[in-house]
Amino acid sequence: EIRESNDFGEKKLYDTKLGRIADMISSTSATKALSYDQMVEVMIKAENLENFEKSPHADKMVEANIVIRNEMQTLVDDAENTMERNGKVMIYNIKSKYNLSSPLSTKLSENYPKNLVLIYQVTGNRLKVSSRNQAKNIDAGKVMGRAAKAVGGSGGGHDAAAGATIAPDKWEEFKETIIKIANKK
Repeated sequence: EIRESNDFGEKKLYDTKLGRIADMISSTSATKALSYDQMVEVMIKAENLENFEKSPHADKMVEANIVIRNEMQTLVDDAENTMERNGKVMIYNIKSKYNLSSPLSTKLSENYPKNLVLIYQVTGNRLKVSSRNQAKNIDAGKVMGRAAKAVGGSGGGHDAAAGATIAPDKWEEFKETIIKIANKK
């Protein structure tokens, strides 16, 4: 319905004005440049997609998007150069002041669709992992669920995207389980 009413045609949704606004919302949330209530107010005052950037405070959303896009590019570049590669498994330890594990795992998996991409980060006393497999040739949900359960953590999702939370001292065991399961066959 949105696709037809806005004449997006065959474009991928994230390549449209609506997709860019969704990116701005996500970026604004990540940088905490505006509250969700303030973002809703920006959208209400915009009235339509074409006037969005003219709405009061939309400039803060545009600026937040620039910050996050730059941070994402820095992370992608660093991951490309430093991520651990074990057969079909690619692993990267994200270091960012923003919560970008999920979008980074999605972005990297677009570059490596047949691989299981893992992005991990220690937060407090837990290690959080985001995984993606665009080709769905490795069931990310099952792999993450089994590996997390094996080390006393929790995990799961679906075939293309999944996550897990484990104790940091269980990382090596978790990682080895993932590598073993994902590289079977």
